[in-house]
Amino acid sequence: MSEESDGSVVWTAFCEVPGLVANPGGEPGRLFENSRYQVVQREFTTGPLGAYVHLTIRNRDGGRQREWGDFQRIKNELVGPDCQAVEIYPPERDVVDIGNYYHLWVFREYRLPIGLATGI
Repeated sequence: MSEESDGSVVWTAFCEVPGLVANPGGEPGRLFENSRYQVVQREFTTGPLGAYVHLTIRNRDGGRQREWGDFQRIKNELVGPDCQAVEIYPPERDVVDIGNYYHLWVFREYRLPIGLATGI
């Protein structure tokens, strides 16, 4: 694979892998891959804050290394640049940490009333 000047793998466009994937609860998702990441996208039309998308993100090499800008780009490319996403750091008793997966919850329309732009 080609490398950037910093040694990272050159970013390629996401392609959908044929077939559906399901989580342990049976919720179907679509699998996308590029040169760096595998992402499972699950769409939910309703929720306490409206429609949202759950992205499960994993490095293609299985490692734990991650870049904030990469996650922003994944959100933009797979859901949209005008959507807001959150990553949760739960109480320790609720932590599930298997397989070096990361999770983003992306809101289609809802905006959390917090952030640097709001001053909170």
